[in-house]
Amino acid sequence: MKLRFNTLFFLPAFLLLAENVTCKEAFVLYDAMHYSGKIDLTSIGFSRINLFYESSLTKPDPTNTAKLILDIDKINAAATAANYTNSVVCTDIEQWFTDSSVGETEMASRFTTMFDVFRTKIAGVKIGNYGLAPSALCVSRFYDNGASNETTLINNWKTSNAKRWTAAGTVDFFAPTVYICKPDITQWINDLVTTVNEIKTHDATKKIIVFIWPQYYNKSGSAYYKQFIDTAIWQQMLEAVYANCDGAIIWSSNTDENENIVTWDDSRVQAMMGVTKTFIADHNIPQTLLTPVVTTLWEKGATAGNLPAWFTPASSKTYGIGAGNGHVYVATREGTSGKNIVVYNAASGDSITALNMTGITGGTLVLSDVGVTEDGKIIAVNMGNTTAFKIYMYNNEAAAPTLLLNLPNADDEGGRTGDLFTVTGNYSKGTAKIWTASATKPSIIYVLEMENGVWKTSRRLVSTMPTSITGASLACVAPKPDGSMYWKAGSQSLWLINADATVNTVSNKLSTYADENSIKYLGYSSTYNLDYVALFAYRTDECAEIVSLTPGDLSTCKMIARTPCLGLNANVGGLGDVDVRYDANNNPILYVVAANNGFGAYKVEGLALDPTGTTTMRSVIDKGNLNIFPNPATEVVNISEMARSVKLFSASGQLVKKAFMTKVLHVEGLQGVYLMQIESQIGKVTKRLLVM
Repeated sequence: MKLRFNTLFFLPAFLLLAENVTCKEAFVLYDAMHYSGKIDLTSIGFSRINLFYESSLTKPDPTNTAKLILDIDKINAAATAANYTNSVVCTDIEQWFTDSSVGETEMASRFTTMFDVFRTKIAGVKIGNYGLAPSALCVSRFYDNGASNETTLINNWKTSNAKRWTAAGTVDFFAPTVYICKPDITQWINDLVTTVNEIKTHDATKKIIVFIWPQYYNKSGSAYYKQFIDTAIWQQMLEAVYANCDGAIIWSSNTDENENIVTWDDSRVQAMMGVTKTFIADHNIPQTLLTPVVTTLWEKGATAGNLPAWFTPASSKTYGIGAGNGHVYVATREGTSGKNIVVYNAASGDSITALNMTGITGGTLVLSDVGVTEDGKIIAVNMGNTTAFKIYMYNNEAAAPTLLLNLPNADDEGGRTGDLFTVTGNYSKGTAKIWTASATKPSIIYVLEMENGVWKTSRRLVSTMPTSITGASLACVAPKPDGSMYWKAGSQSLWLINADATVNTVSNKLSTYADENSIKYLGYSSTYNLDYVALFAYRTDECAEIVSLTPGDLSTCKMIARTPCLGLNANVGGLGDVDVRYDANNNPILYVVAANNGFGAYKVEGLALDPTGTTTMRSVIDKGNLNIFPNPATEVVNISEMARSVKLFSASGQLVKKAFMTKVLHVEGLQGVYLMQIESQIGKVTKRLLVM
């Protein structure tokens, strides 16, 4: 328990605590800094917060353009941009605080209307508003400038906040501003404690997440206007906030006391970050918790007790699955013909039909796996060892298959091939590719590509895995849009092949991922700075596992979610497969098959995937889906996709502003028509922007 003090002003600064402060839940640090070129900070302990300014939520009142009213279209756009699991939103509408025509009941009603939009669109969202409540005590003290005694000053400050408390009932957390105006840390800590105590007299149940700024407040006439705070004072501010509050939002503009642009690599910023990183380490500040939710859409499994009549639990003949065209395709060697691709409704799991098997012959196993291109061409393969390896394509479900590749002896190109494979790209656009990895030592990765709208007649060797890998049962690759890929095989670690086809020299050594294969790349989240892959887990699991990792760093692999176990029938060979498609909200739908145990469909929510496509490789997207808002803008422009770089050009072509790794561009002080060039993971796009 922390000590409680009734008398505060005579204690040393580092001992000052608000009344009734006890052991609390984990302290959270949110990043809302706008220094140019700022990197993503979630990997070092910061959490993401969605900060929306007045211009992103309101519009001028047509009866009085000096006043603001809600713009529901803008609010809906903001809520859509912030729609992910564990979303935290802080709006910043301040004009109503000082608008005498907006009473406290009306103001509360407006906040309720706005917050209801967010709460309807985003399940479990937590919402606050800048300065709600109370107002910044440091500002009252700055403008009073010693004219009043302490009691009068505090009473005046409390009176000025009276209007805000009714609206404060609409928020999930309090977000007061506790910026600092001058280098008097003792007074600042006193004011922080006074602010916290005032909040608790109104509501002691809600969390207090304060706004702090690594620079002195930008009050006109201040001798310290926007200067960077000394690191020793910054450290004391962090410690005082940690002792008294539930979290902090570290905010900044992008300029200094001379109104010069401040870049992320500025020594003043890095000095502040050095102190902040130490603070994070000392207090084990957690980053935003990633808690995916897996929902079973349907199952045909041993556990569910509804295996199809054709499915034999002990045969090990069914372990390939693909999805597309609104259907699921299950490759099996069950039945009298010993080869079938059975079709199911992807949404309901209802049986539909079976494909034509004419011409599918040869190989060690005549049929092993199935996949689908982005535009619906169905691809099937057999398994060849010292026998033929073949690839087939169906133009549609009514057609007979066409032979694309016939390699008479798989040993001629890497050995055993075709247990599993991966399909990416769009056939009609000439971008479709078929990826295989041999199950031999060494495992060799090949790709069959298209040229001038048709399939090539031979495969291209992509990369060769290290000979230190002792075996590669059911080897498979998961290509990424940037040209790199993940490699996985049964009883082997996870490996990364770089975009230049060289093999990353460090594999993931965690034994947790030994009993998995059939890897699929799900996508990247700029919210968490994470890649996600899905693996088929066999032996006692018989399910899909979702693994997260920092891109390029296999040491960060973490299993974050699983689909339900399909059954516990013996699966000695570890045979199974995973495929993926996406729903309208960009959530992955996993289709999983486990030999001897069945198959099913599962939705995974909460990964916060960037909208970079709609199929397995996720490499094709309509760039029109990348949006900026509001437009016209007055202060800031929000970008719907995390931008690697943003450049703002005047109508004459002059570069006016640039920023990196951001979803916000500040445009204060600008006016006119501009071109906004945005580069993100999905490519480059240029938007026309009007600044008023």
